[in-house]
Amino acid sequence: MTVSIIIPVYNVERYLDECIQSVLSQNYRDLEIILVDDVSPDGCPKMCDDYALKDPRIKVVHREKNGGLSAARNSGLMVAVGEYVYFLDSDDKLFPDSIAALVALAEKYPGVDLVQGNIEIQGKHSHYSNVICKQPEYITYDGGTCTPIFRSCPVTAWNKMIRRSLLVDNNIIFVEGLLHEDEMFRWDIHKLVKTVAISNTFTYWYRTDNQSSIMAATKRAKLMNHSVTILEHAVADGVASKEEIFWAINLLAHNREQVSAKEI
Repeated sequence: MTVSIIIPVYNVERYLDECIQSVLSQNYRDLEIILVDDVSPDGCPKMCDDYALKDPRIKVVHREKNGGLSAARNSGLMVAVGEYVYFLDSDDKLFPDSIAALVALAEKYPGVDLVQGNIEIQGKHSHYSNVICKQPEYITYDGGTCTPIFRSCPVTAWNKMIRRSLLVDNNIIFVEGLLHEDEMFRWDIHKLVKTVAISNTFTYWYRTDNQSSIMAATKRAKLMNHSVTILEHAVADGVASKEEIFWAINLLAHNREQVSAKEI
């Protein structure tokens, strides 16, 4: 089972080695590693090329113009060939057995649409540990939406091993130019995902001290405006449940609380 790990790269020269080394150190070896250089202004493009020369599993995509996180992820999806895809941000890293733990569940439940791992946050044990541990290992849902995915899985696109054919066959991509793109992505896949496997193993280390990241550099007012777009998308989605729309409203309310009147 080949897993395509897609890593968007932009202005992360300080962290990129640690990120890539964590992937190369995986004890699960059947990997396709896709580094997407989003026209990074630092030394990252050369670093990507140098790594590709060292390991044949590494592919490098050099975008012609900067398009942001969504565009970079889409570029990675276009060239991925693995049975499953996995998104990793280039300032974060994996634990040595991360992919092996997720693949073990995919092999235990053949054809599972999505496998979610646990997350360790820098300086904390885990933000999602208690939520994930309360869920069964395997969730199947035959209705119109997979509501359990909203209850059990973090919003993030990263740290999810997703069956690639589910995305390709349904033309699912990230909306470019949109902040909170992970929330929109989850809205787009939630009605397609019928089976979810959840691992309590910590499979992702999330960095919080990268002040040059997209989220750290973006005005909250812009985040709120894009949250409205996602809420409108949720309401327009004919299969969205009341619970799911309520979740989207809470997301908007949370962002509104972070915005001062001067920023709006």
